Amino acid sequence: MNRDRPVVTFPFKAETIKTLQSNGITNSAELSALYPLINSVSFLSTEEKNEISAYYIEKTKHEGNLFDALQQLKAVQCYWRDIPSFSSSINTALHGGLKEGTITELSGRGSTGKTQFGMMMCATVQLQNTAYFIDTENTFSALRQDELLKRTKNQYASLGNVFVWKIPSLELFLQLLDSLPLFLSSHPNIRLIVIDSIAYPFRQFTDMIERSVKLSAAIRALTSLASQHMLAILVTNHITSFTPDSESPLNTTQIIQPLLGPVWWHAVTNQLLLTMSMDGRRELRVQKSSYLPSTQIPFRS
Repeated sequence: MNRDRPVVTFPFKAETIKTLQSNGITNSAELSALYPLINSVSFLSTEEKNEISAYYIEKTKHEGNLFDALQQLKAVQCYWRDIPSFSSSINTALHGGLKEGTITELSGRGSTGKTQFGMMMCATVQLQNTAYFIDTENTFSALRQDELLKRTKNQYASLGNVFVWKIPSLELFLQLLDSLPLFLSSHPNIRLIVIDSIAYPFRQFTDMIERSVKLSAAIRALTSLASQHMLAILVTNHITSFTPDSESPLNTTQIIQPLLGPVWWHAVTNQLLLTMSMDGRRELRVQKSSYLPSTQIPFRS
């Protein structure tokens, strides 16, 4: 069987072929890598999904199930839908906005605009869909959210399109994550979950082993929610800074990093950092991403 059969030879609609090609899927090998994710690909018709499934099944009879990492990345990115932000420059930096199926961390010091960013992302989602805001620090303001919605001048924007949970403890936070799959199944219009903040529920721990166990449980739950329900998850986080050990007493360089440590850092798809200069100017930086280049842009709320 020809591994490199062009995707244009499949009986797909012209619009489907264009969408596949724009995501870098141009031949049958790359198309086959899409099969494990096929039920999450919204732009494919039932007939097109059946065609891909039939080809995949026939192909694996002869060649086995082997994809390279690039083919799998193209397949994953093919079903990522954008949730655009309130800013064209941020959308450009994020290649269209937050991606469904991913976890994005927004970290920064206090008063840099993390909560504001999360509420503004909720406002953009509320124009057509629904958002879910998990408030662990008692930061959400319905009055402020209403002001943000009025800025959009969209008659369909409504406070009824955002669910808010105020969570006072880690136990309730983990229970909420466990209960969300059932809730999401009955509310399919939810496209964004914001958690403000992820670090706060874990502040009580002095036993790092116990904290690691609880954090791993939260990571598994969030990863499953993002991938199984095709949600964008935005979590805010606090940062800490330290001066690394150095033999030179003149070395005063400070390292800035989000809280919760490497286990958490490796779990997120993207790491964004909000900073504020002495004169009050704020910037948004892409610190880590599997597909975004490192960049920084002005941030205005």
